[in-house]
Amino acid sequence: MEKSINNRKSLNTSIGLTSFSGSDQDKFGNFVNSAINAFNLGHYDKAINFYQEAAALDPTDFELYYNIAVAHNYMARPEDAINYYRKAIKLKPDLTGAYHNMGHALIQLDRPGQAVACFRKTLTLNPSNGVYWQNFIKALSKIPLAESSHFKDDYKKCLAKEDIHLGLVSNHLIALVKQQTGFSSLFELLKHDKLESIFNNDKNSSAFHVLNDPFLTGLLTIDIVVDPLIEKLLTGIRKILSRLAVANKTAGGIDKNISKFCISLAHQCFINEYVYFKSEEEKIWIDNLYRRSTTGMASGHFNPVFILSLLAAYAPLCSYENLRSKIIAISEIEGNPDFNLLVQRQLAEPAIEVALITEINPLTNVADKVSQAVRNQYEENPYPRWITAPHIKARKLADAIVKLFPQLEKIGVSIPDSPRILIAGCGTGRQAVVCAMRYTNAKILALDISKRSLTYAMRKVQEMKIGNIEFAHGDILELGDFDKHFDVILSTGVLHHLSDPIKGLRILTGLLSSGGFFYIGLYSELARRHIKEARKYIAHQGYGSSADDIRKFRQDLLLSDENFQLKKITELTDFYSLSMCRDLLFHVQEHRFNLIQIKDAIADIGLEFLGFEIPNSNAIAQYKSKYPSDPDAISLDLWHRYESDHPDLFLGMYRFWVRKR
Repeated sequence: MEKSINNRKSLNTSIGLTSFSGSDQDKFGNFVNSAINAFNLGHYDKAINFYQEAAALDPTDFELYYNIAVAHNYMARPEDAINYYRKAIKLKPDLTGAYHNMGHALIQLDRPGQAVACFRKTLTLNPSNGVYWQNFIKALSKIPLAESSHFKDDYKKCLAKEDIHLGLVSNHLIALVKQQTGFSSLFELLKHDKLESIFNNDKNSSAFHVLNDPFLTGLLTIDIVVDPLIEKLLTGIRKILSRLAVANKTAGGIDKNISKFCISLAHQCFINEYVYFKSEEEKIWIDNLYRRSTTGMASGHFNPVFILSLLAAYAPLCSYENLRSKIIAISEIEGNPDFNLLVQRQLAEPAIEVALITEINPLTNVADKVSQAVRNQYEENPYPRWITAPHIKARKLADAIVKLFPQLEKIGVSIPDSPRILIAGCGTGRQAVVCAMRYTNAKILALDISKRSLTYAMRKVQEMKIGNIEFAHGDILELGDFDKHFDVILSTGVLHHLSDPIKGLRILTGLLSSGGFFYIGLYSELARRHIKEARKYIAHQGYGSSADDIRKFRQDLLLSDENFQLKKITELTDFYSLSMCRDLLFHVQEHRFNLIQIKDAIADIGLEFLGFEIPNSNAIAQYKSKYPSDPDAISLDLWHRYESDHPDLFLGMYRFWVRKR
């Protein structure tokens, strides 16, 4: 939310004051000064009263109404805030901050359509502001799926913006795809196993015109598609194309629509790390096509962009070693921007990551046997693969923590303006990037056990020109003798993969400065009960943990009409990416906890529980309503009871903050 406007050059030169008498000018100045002081002290009601007194003297000053609105925001009075933002906008129609804050207030009131209109206006006034774009997407994510078609132009606008994260609206984009004319007939053909009929006449390009719908191709190119029906459609078409291509039935018969779709499909397969099942037939066809392509591509019998894109839908272009020079040459000759992006992602960027491996700082060795197994898993599948990160408004870390836990305001939060932050288990760097954008003055050390994950992170940071992150390779369990201390440590989804999570927690706590803050993510025993059962089923059925085994398990589950409880897993985003599915169901090491165990562990180590971060924004309010004796929501005993009544609350994991005593 934009803050109040307190940057007057002189309180006595505000709008309209030239017509005031001397005493009125003095009164006005006193009211405004008193309002600013009250606001800064957190006395928002008093600030509102003083601003209203000033507005009575000068009703044409838009800043006064804006500041009253902000004070109402801080007091959780969104309706009152909206009324005053509207008054400010009436006086100054281009007041971007008012539209922006009003959008947030409307989201609080569950009026997403009106919020979208407000954020749309902010982008009209300031189209280059990444934070405004991200809030626009946030508002669009609140639109009911059934109403998403009313906001088609807004979703298209987001797809056209290449540097914003669209994860929040991926379900809406999928809904729009399914609503588009022509998709229902494709799904019907899929249902009756007649998908190949779209290739049986000269009108096959019309089907691919449908498949090149901008909502589908946009989503395929930038984010994981979380939908079993669309996955079945994509894999069905991929299989047919590969069979036709190896049989030479596509020679001369591939138009731009089919090539364009194949490029988008290859992007999706790369983003989801080739999680889609491929039959033994397909493996033979693609191997045959690859061998023939090394010579046949130059002979004119192949549409090179189509063939290379089809190969790229089964394995990254960098894995076809004998085609490297031809891929680069075709990219330069064709001048196809969609294909060039594919070559950049699948050939150029992996080469950069290979070169970066020599620049990794080796902080510790990896001696623990479990740590070695975990390292090997993430060397095979760096986790997670990501394309974009959300735009984050920069702020001070101390302000962010006080906003999360207002009870700390009374005792104060002592964090330097340039905090030292350790990210223990940074993976491919997305959390580190978000942290660096949010806390621009921070000095961040990002540690991970996987060198391939680190090179992915290093490349992304170079692309985004972020300069306040240092990366290092090592094992948390080997940090006991590390001689640096940090104001904040972040370790989410990491400790429960160690051989001894409590030992890891103790070691990291030793690296915290006195009074330092620690953000932790651990698996919940209760919330992961379905995952636990799935892991048992996987072991009982004899599935291994190789990429092919994961693909086979997924395919069997998607096609099965049984195991209804198990099929709930197909509703999870993690099911639709190879590294995430492996992390979810096939991890080499997983510990789970309950809140009593966590309470005992952090007390023993000398940590004070501050509170949870929960995606369900209503959960904390509901907890406080149920347990009024715990207004700060910090009793882990009561949270343990609450979780028993809401077993899926921590489905992702427990995410919470503690402080070193």
